[in-house]
Amino acid sequence: MRKAQAEVFAVTEGKHRMDELSMEEKICLENALERINAQLVNTRAASDEQNACWRERVSGTAVKKTRCGTQAEMREAREGTRDFLEEAKICVPPGCGG
Repeated sequence: MRKAQAEVFAVTEGKHRMDELSMEEKICLENALERINAQLVNTRAASDEQNACWRERVSGTAVKKTRCGTQAEMREAREGTRDFLEEAKICVPPGCGG
């Protein structure tokens, strides 16, 4: 919890309003506050329902997009991507031209 608190203080130091924060700082702040809240509640269900935001690059571009969801949704998306990447890529006729 102290690490999350330190992040909150570091991001907000010298700032008095939310509009003074950059998008990355807002995301960092939101995630740190959600970690503190989940630790206070201290249950797996609270952790899964904890909101998180992250920046990801749009495929094929240099554009970054902010995505938000629960920790459970983020974990499911990560596992789905991992499963897809680990899936054997076998070409079966007629789809492979032969």
